[in-house]
Amino acid sequence: MQIDKKDMQVKRIWTFAVSNGKRENNCYFLNADVIDDNIMLALFHSKFNHRFEIWKITRTGNSFKVKEAATTDGDLISNSSQVQGFTYSVAHTHKCYYIAFNDYLFKIDAKGNLANYYHFNAKREVEGLASYKSKIYIAMNKRAEVFDSNMAKQPQEQALKK
Repeated sequence: MQIDKKDMQVKRIWTFAVSNGKRENNCYFLNADVIDDNIMLALFHSKFNHRFEIWKITRTGNSFKVKEAATTDGDLISNSSQVQGFTYSVAHTHKCYYIAFNDYLFKIDAKGNLANYYHFNAKREVEGLASYKSKIYIAMNKRAEVFDSNMAKQPQEQALKK
């Protein structure tokens, strides 16, 4: 969906199918990160293959080009939790993705490998992720709070800052 910045009205709506094979295997994205006016990264969980697929969607005019950018080797978490946040960080030489479930945050490298994971005990669930420069922002539920952290430089044990 494209929104006109001047009046905040819907300018265009597009639909397109994404599949890694047969049409009955279409991907339905529940999480995405808009990089700019023409690029979006979308996250798909393949229950059948037990992995997460990250797709790069590039728009040129009214056409879309879709390419699988990375895949994880496994489900990352074993309790069937839904993804509660997804973002892409371009701040460092080693570009990476972040995926959040409840009180876990997984750092995935550009190829889909698990680079690190973080656990924080806020006794609340994540409601969303965003990245800007070298910081990752985590929105929490219940009391509306946003945590920030420089995840690239912090060891796993160090807590997120409010």
